Amino acid sequence: MLDRIFAAVGMLGLTAFMGIVAVSVMEPDLWLVAFVGVFIAVFFVWRDAVAASGTPPSSGRRVD
Repeated sequence: MLDRIFAAVGMLGLTAFMGIVAVSVMEPDLWLVAFVGVFIAVFFVWRDAVAASGTPPSSGRRVD
């Protein structure tokens, strides 16, 4: 459970940082790249945090 909390805090920090960078630079291309990068990071970190905690993913896929 603690790993999920740390993963959530880290991903919220990353999202906040990229939001501040995107707003301060004001470039739509950067917004798109930042959104895609943050989405990929959140997806993989959260997937690994769920797999490490022993809880099966909601998709029904088996993680060994």
